[in-house]
Amino acid sequence: MGLLLRLTKRAVSMFARFILRLKKPRQCLSDLSIWDVGVNERKHLVVGGCDCHDLAKEYGTPLHVVNQSRLIANFHDFRNSFKAYDGGVEVYYSYKTNPVSGVLSLLHQQGAGAEVISSFELWLALKLGVPPGKIIYNGPFKSDESLQVAIDKEIKLLHIDSFDEIDRIRAVAKGLGKVPQVGIRVCSDVGWTHQLGLKISSGEAFEAYRKCAATENLRVCALHLHLGTSLRNPQIYTAAVDAVCAFMKDIRDKLGIEIEYLDVGGGFAVPSVGHLGGYKARFYRWGGYGPPPPNPGDCPTMETFARNIVEHIDEGCRKFNLAKPTLLLEPGRAITSSAQILLVKVSTIKRDRERVKAIIADGGINIAYPATGEYHEVWLASRMNEEREQFYSISGPLCTPADRVYVQKMLPRIQRGDILAIMDSGAYFIPFSNNFSFPRPAVVNAFEGRHRLLRQREAFEDMVGKDKH
Repeated sequence: MGLLLRLTKRAVSMFARFILRLKKPRQCLSDLSIWDVGVNERKHLVVGGCDCHDLAKEYGTPLHVVNQSRLIANFHDFRNSFKAYDGGVEVYYSYKTNPVSGVLSLLHQQGAGAEVISSFELWLALKLGVPPGKIIYNGPFKSDESLQVAIDKEIKLLHIDSFDEIDRIRAVAKGLGKVPQVGIRVCSDVGWTHQLGLKISSGEAFEAYRKCAATENLRVCALHLHLGTSLRNPQIYTAAVDAVCAFMKDIRDKLGIEIEYLDVGGGFAVPSVGHLGGYKARFYRWGGYGPPPPNPGDCPTMETFARNIVEHIDEGCRKFNLAKPTLLLEPGRAITSSAQILLVKVSTIKRDRERVKAIIADGGINIAYPATGEYHEVWLASRMNEEREQFYSISGPLCTPADRVYVQKMLPRIQRGDILAIMDSGAYFIPFSNNFSFPRPAVVNAFEGRHRLLRQREAFEDMVGKDKH
């Protein structure tokens, strides 16, 4: 069996190389304006007016660099995309996507609310001074302690994810003498289901609304719908909105519930990140070559997503004679992905007969885990002018063969000490990072040629600070 597997992998690898020679696919996303970055006279990558080579030297690597101007522009572009909706629009940033306090504070200064999914994130939003009326609490698990806080503080919405939560929220609310505003996370026939939300088609979503309507100490007024992540098809959103509008009519006519807040979540794809799923992932892992970068033109703009969503809400409200609900949005990736870059340093280069393997001693799957399942562009930040001519297998510092961030990536010829920039580190790199044998990296903000520390590099003492000796 082992021999058969090795022969199969070798055959796939040889086939992949043959296809590459024939097709010569694009090897990178070459338009730096995708991330609003540039190159200076030293041929170094520049982010927010700051030389990435100098930032790496001053703060050390690995290092996350936040592009403040791009971050703010992304937020306003997103919000403005929905300006055609006349029922009211509110934007709540998804804390789980990038829970760096400095990043969150910048977004709150622009008017973003907070969408949280844990007791920690709820605590953080309140600590950052977010008004309770601008906090939405989602997620499949909400501790009793966090429900106490959320209900006592009178946050904007509690979105219920299961029947058990209805009883738990009711009990806490009764004890506090409060009447919290609640919604229910529903699942249409498109998008995520599994352990999240309650299905419309099975009748359990209707039963949840019926139970809430009959429960004291609850004000049920919202509907929550989150369809997935990195979605590139606007029809997924429109199909879900159509189903939800029909469902809103059903609960209005049968239960007397008017939905005041329609929350369509987030999940919007960005042009520079591609999902490596199914056969693409297997071909990449086994074949050792590819995948080609996503075509930015294939990713709908936020204006396209917004237009489709707004048109179908408007149509559904007209069709079923519904009062237009306030539209709530919970973007994460769409706001922060392209506004952050991860810098890592090449420590060792190991060669074998077939490939050159670059060992990135200070950054691997411990801090760049999303890059193992998504396409993320890589630049040689210390020599941006050089042509890409060599395939590299880029690995991290962990003592495990699983620590490969890139099976194969075409780059210029690299040298020990070079700085690589992994693009789009602003979505899920921070929350998925861990201190497996190495401290987690620092985060700096770059803006108009100035830079400031947002998060200190984790020290060894931090890694064992809670241990008992």
